[in-house]
Amino acid sequence: MTSPQDDRWRSAISLANVPTLLALLVQLTGDERWLEDRYAPTRSRGLSDNDSGGLAPHVQDEVRTAAADAVLAWHRGAPVALPQPDPVLLVRLLSFSLGEPIPAEYGDMIAHELRQATTPLTGPAPTDDARGRAPGHAAHSTDAPAHPVIIIGAGMSGICAAVELARAGIEHVVVERHGTVGGTWLENCYPGCGVDVPSHLYSYSFAPHEWTTYFALRDEIHDYFEKVADDFGVRPRIRFNTSVRRAAWQEDTHEWAVEVTDADGTPETLRCGVLISAVGAFNKPRLPDVPGRDTFEGPSVHTAQWPPEGVDLDGRRVAVIGNGASAMQVVPAIAERVKELVVFQRSPHWAAPFEKFQVLVPEPVRFLLREMPLYRAWYRLRLGWTYGDQIFNALQKDPSWPHPERALNKANDSHRGFFTQYVVS
Repeated sequence: MTSPQDDRWRSAISLANVPTLLALLVQLTGDERWLEDRYAPTRSRGLSDNDSGGLAPHVQDEVRTAAADAVLAWHRGAPVALPQPDPVLLVRLLSFSLGEPIPAEYGDMIAHELRQATTPLTGPAPTDDARGRAPGHAAHSTDAPAHPVIIIGAGMSGICAAVELARAGIEHVVVERHGTVGGTWLENCYPGCGVDVPSHLYSYSFAPHEWTTYFALRDEIHDYFEKVADDFGVRPRIRFNTSVRRAAWQEDTHEWAVEVTDADGTPETLRCGVLISAVGAFNKPRLPDVPGRDTFEGPSVHTAQWPPEGVDLDGRRVAVIGNGASAMQVVPAIAERVKELVVFQRSPHWAAPFEKFQVLVPEPVRFLLREMPLYRAWYRLRLGWTYGDQIFNALQKDPSWPHPERALNKANDSHRGFFTQYVVS
């Protein structure tokens, strides 16, 4: 007779990703028969999770049954058979799970990810006072004592840098022009705003999160960064509402002089030995030089500067210039609200289908990802290859291509230099 908890584990594994379960099975049991050809997953098509592995249903069932038994044994206290597989085996496991070869040099990285999953960072790091200085530093000195490190920006990169510096025991301060953390996820709030990278990959390896959707929307992402800043003690080391105006290297003193102003315009010069720029790439909108834009009387807004209170679009004729990632999100989000929607595009856009885009993560799968760190780690490793190196390899240009001035796709050449348009009905 099984317990409700056993049933919960089996329910979760019945919905789990089979290629991930195969790597997990080998590590939990030490049995390499799960790497036989009978269980070999097919290569993912495009950016698919390939949940079935392309395997026959009865083979999938065999894998899931064995995985459930192994996970339940682990849950009851059985040790992991291969707690630290050697890099050669790790590369073999990930290659098998993905259905394609992974370079040997990935072994050490996979090992690091697995260690991080089983021994994550916990609790906030030691902090200085609320201004991010060491105790005793003057609040508004024009010649402030040197910081070992200054980080510009408290977005995704800045928070990560602060966590790792604190982990290494290096004193630092983060300078942030806004009143809270989040970077691009604080500034961008247009309809449909979210990630086009899976949530479980678009997050820190040291701070897993129970995502509600496979591709999270803006509010959940921003809340995540707020939580990480609190959980890891980053917030007290941030100088909010402080803008960097200029930074210059001082050759005579071998330090950076960083000129900043606070919210009321008070200037200050901070000094540091290392300056880290975490300002991001999506915070300076590029507005098109369209005749009449400066005299247009209707609402006009860039997605990166969407007002928090929103824009009244209901029943209106709307034009969207550009067809990149932001347009791919905002256009479907507003299409049903507007009277007419015209998208102006310079060149054709490509996008691989995401079968789980904005799909909710089933509660049993959320349970498995939360309670089974090794499953979460292997799932994340597969995502990292699929949305990183696999895409890079797929998009490489043949070095022998004899026409550098031309695109490989003739359609792109035919659309260069002018706008085309289509109407979304």
